[in-house]
Amino acid sequence: MSSAQPSAATDLDATDLSSLFTYLIELCSTKSDSNEQQSIAQVIRPLFTKSLESSPSFYRFLNPLASTPKINKKNGTTKRTPAASNKKLKKKPSKSPQRKRKDSIPDGGSAAASSRPSSAKERQSESESVSLENPVIPHMSQDEVILKLLKAIEFSQDEVATIVLCSLLRGYAVACKDPVGQRRLRRLVRLDAANYCLRAMRPLMSEKNPSPLQILACDALSLGLIHVSAKDRKITLKVRLSGMIPLFNRRIMEAERLWTSSTLLRLVCRCCLRSVRNAQVMGNADKNFAERFVAVLEAYNGIEFQAYSEAKAFAAGEIESMSYETTSQTLLPFEGDAEFEVNAAANEAALKMARLIEILYLVSKNRKFFLFN
Repeated sequence: MSSAQPSAATDLDATDLSSLFTYLIELCSTKSDSNEQQSIAQVIRPLFTKSLESSPSFYRFLNPLASTPKINKKNGTTKRTPAASNKKLKKKPSKSPQRKRKDSIPDGGSAAASSRPSSAKERQSESESVSLENPVIPHMSQDEVILKLLKAIEFSQDEVATIVLCSLLRGYAVACKDPVGQRRLRRLVRLDAANYCLRAMRPLMSEKNPSPLQILACDALSLGLIHVSAKDRKITLKVRLSGMIPLFNRRIMEAERLWTSSTLLRLVCRCCLRSVRNAQVMGNADKNFAERFVAVLEAYNGIEFQAYSEAKAFAAGEIESMSYETTSQTLLPFEGDAEFEVNAAANEAALKMARLIEILYLVSKNRKFFLFN
């Protein structure tokens, strides 16, 4: 069913894809049927490629003011022209200002007063007439559009839709020039984007045995939260108040499982344990946290070494198959490429081991709450 949809939708261009995104955002933000969300998301997912995700021009539909730059220019010129004319009038009457003032009172009359656009009310009415005559003016501001996207991520009832919307949010924040990116990140902080992502992430983290799509959705939310919270100074406080630290703690203790990915561990390091208070809460979550965490590191060290050894032996042609411990470290569409599968699993195991060591360092900095026996 899903394989037939991309082939039928290959003729869609970027404009049609932005319309599909708008429709999907509307469906998710209004909590519509999950089957309809899934059908639209499955059409979007193969079309929203990496090249299109990194294209800054694709995200113009999220910025409604970008399509009306001429209106701003016209308003700017109307404001500047009276100022230039006033300067010229001031230079001429410098020799005999009284004579011109006496002549201008009877000669101007009501006609001169009506011809001058110096009144503030008249200027405002002129600008309003220009804006009302132009039908391209959007009905929603950019803040309202991004807020609707964040609500769609929170209220999404399908994992594929969550993955697609997180990719859209991440591209909006990253795929642009640095000054524009800084303004967009500040806008996301002002709209409290981190809490929307955390609320969408909580039910996925509460699953004890998540499905592969739920794992990918959790990774997409983690990666989006890392990028969105780059300018958020209160991200560690938001993580603690959202109650995510016990869920992070449980996933850390299940490091050998597939659902504990390197992206999730990176989120723990960047957005949670940078706060001393969060490190204390995680260290005090369990009395035997230190012993359990060291046991996890010892066990996973063996898995990481095994994955590296199998990848090296497979590249040399010494083995033809791989163990379950190695293949269960990553979840990627390998498409039958066994060498890429082994290398990807080995790289994922190395990244997870590096993040676990970083977590150990961040938690153990406060020795009062983290002591080894």
